[in-house]
Parts: sequence; structure tokens; C-alpha cells
Amino acid sequence: KEILSLLSKSSAEASCRLRFFRVAFGQASGSVEILPLEEGKGLLDSFLKEGRVTLDWQVSEAASSVSVPKGTVKLLLNMALIASEALPRGGAVSVMSIYHADENSFEVTARGEDAVLKNEVVSALCSDLPYEKLTPHLAPAYFLALLVRRYGFSLSVLQNSGLVTLRATTAYKR
Repeated sequence: KEILSLLSKSSAEASCRLRFFRVAFGQASGSVEILPLEEGKGLLDSFLKEGRVTLDWQVSEAASSVSVPKGTVKLLLNMALIASEALPRGGAVSVMSIYHADENSFEVTARGEDAVLKNEVVSALCSDLPYEKLTPHLAPAYFLALLVRRYGFSLSVLQNSGLVTLRATTAYKR
């Protein structure tokens, strides 16, 4: 009975992680071009649920129900993945969406003891890493940099003691 329970739990966790990675890195949702931010929240909740990192979703309920381009959800998921990896001892990943008259930004903050992004991760995020130095560990950061460019965002990385913030901003074209 205990073994079946463990197998069931492991299977559910693997399924959640697979769904997260399919949307974050793949072509999940098929030809759907827009997704509600709420779907991103659900994927992040499931992805982080069993670890030492908690999700602090600070996007208003009204904004969460808004549908955005699928690429924006991919961008947000990848930002949260990078932020969670900056928390070696656990902590919280906070997600905020900020709307202004002329710009839209998403801010993902990792809070926790010893929160830090390694220099090579920051280089990959800033597209300063030569392709030949790319490793499997750096691939998500490099991919995030590609998403930022593809979807017309700019990315800033801020680090303070116990705090790492990734902010993706796009200006509205009028």
C-alpha cells in the first residue's frame, strides 16, 4: 500500500513537471496563440509544490484572468524557473505583473538565504555568453534570453543580499 502511494505521488509529480516543461520550453497548447496568465500560475504552483521554494503570486485576480500571447506565459515560466534555481536553500518566488500606460512588465523575485545567480547564468541571461561555453545548466538562461528578444522584451537582472529580481519589460507600440 505504501509503495503504491509513493508510486502514485511520484507519477503525479513527474506529470506536473512534464506539463511545466512542455509549456516553458516546447510547443504545448498546440496552435493556441493566447493563454490566460492563470494557466501560468497553475503550472508554477504544481512545479514548485513539492520543493523548498514557494510561489507568491502577486498578480491581481483581474490580471490573472487576462489572456496574453503564449510567448508571454513561456517567458514568465522561464523567469520563475531561473529565479527558483537562485534559491539553493529554498525560499519564495514572487511574480508580479505591472501595467503602465506605455509599458508592460513582469517581475519575478527570488527571496531566500543565499539567493544568488552565478556569473555565468547572468552572462547567459544578458546574451554575453559565447555559444561554445553553453552547458546544460546554462541552457535555460540562454533560452530565456532568446525568448526576451523574440517577444520584444528587455530583461534586467538585479541582485542584492538574499534577493534576485528578473524584470522583463516591453513598450507598447502605438
